[in-house]
Amino acid sequence: MSIFPANLFAGRRYAVVGLGKNGLPAARALLAMGAEVVAWDDKDAARDVAGVDIRDPRQAGGKFDAVILSPVIPHIRPKPHPIAVWARDA
Repeated sequence: MSIFPANLFAGRRYAVVGLGKNGLPAARALLAMGAEVVAWDDKDAARDVAGVDIRDPRQAGGKFDAVILSPVIPHIRPKPHPIAVWARDA
């Protein structure tokens, strides 16, 4: 049972990148609170079990209120993930 309202993020759109121990729970929590969520992981296995809208956010069209990068996704170093670069440039 969530202590947050089911419509807390209604009308908002988020991209979650990296569906491991942090990203997948974040995506599911956002969904539970009414957000539209597009999720992505570079690993096929992670995408197969996610249970959320799996699309590369760069190909999903439209704008996002935020892009959430899992802690294991390189933001800057050693080389930023292409989606991190795309988000920063947006």
